Amino acid sequence: MVRKPEYYGIRIKERKDIVRYLDDFLDDNDTWYSLKSKNRVQSEFHITVGHKNDASRSGAAWYWLGEKLDAEYAGSILTNGKLANLTDHCDVTLVRAVVFDRKLVTVEVKMGQMYVRNNTGGFSRQQLVLKPTVEHLHITIGTTSNAIKPFQSNVLLRELHSRYGKTPQEGEYQLKSGSAEVIRLGRKLNKQQLFILFSSR
Repeated sequence: MVRKPEYYGIRIKERKDIVRYLDDFLDDNDTWYSLKSKNRVQSEFHITVGHKNDASRSGAAWYWLGEKLDAEYAGSILTNGKLANLTDHCDVTLVRAVVFDRKLVTVEVKMGQMYVRNNTGGFSRQQLVLKPTVEHLHITIGTTSNAIKPFQSNVLLRELHSRYGKTPQEGEYQLKSGSAEVIRLGRKLNKQQLFILFSSR
């Protein structure tokens, strides 16, 4: 039985560094304080590059991701669990933090140079440029309660950008329900590892 990809992602390894980095920008923000004081910052950070739920909307782009990341092969050699770590890596830039008041904190990102890791642990640059099926690439840092699921980042970012454009400047923006504060960042994270999460057999 061929395993089907659930989603493609990039694992972010510098979790503690990112939390400290955000502290410099969000130290006096109530939502950020709530996340930290209630231990609501996610234990692991990742970027979803493509999700199976996007397949009907994105069409060929979903299948293109699977082809370029050799999902069929990765699934065929996976002997334990559902997660396949790839040799592909990618530079990532943290573009802006967005605080959705009393709901969640997310960081929008941009993908950069791709690399492949060889058998000796070294890296070679790739010409490959991935085309995400996710409309607004981001890291969900945390939500303020169990009732607010991480996927709400997608919904809220879509509303923010549909109302205020692709590159909202720093400041506060009113939404249908509550507000969003945008804070400009600019930190680069080098060589973050890609992975595929597969469905069960």
